[in-house]
Amino acid sequence: MNKISIPFRIKDIYEGLAESDGVVSLTEDSLIIELQTKDAIFGVLKSALKTITLPMKEIADVELKRSLFGDTLIIRAVSMRSLLQVPKNKHGEVILSVQKKHRELVDSFVAEAKLGIAEARLRDVEGL
Repeated sequence: MNKISIPFRIKDIYEGLAESDGVVSLTEDSLIIELQTKDAIFGVLKSALKTITLPMKEIADVELKRSLFGDTLIIRAVSMRSLLQVPKNKHGEVILSVQKKHRELVDSFVAEAKLGIAEARLRDVEGL
């Protein structure tokens, strides 16, 4: 598996007063979300960098929705607890906005993530 990193943004946090920028990447057995939240007005007030590591077996699905202006990457976890540290998580799901220029990378990312999820499920079934 090649390491693929996708830059993203989460908009309209705290009723539009903040937003998060980050990178989502894949390793052999996990999905890693790194993000930093900043105020949306001046961009001066920033949080500490957060790193959330999700083992593939905790991911239910990764989905891509296309639009004219950019793409949306949706990550669904098996448990709501897995994504508690990610801003604007809802029902165990997080929505990441990705710029249109990263479209090829996002396609590869989704394919690799779905393969990793399937392999993790197979390992669970086999008891490895």
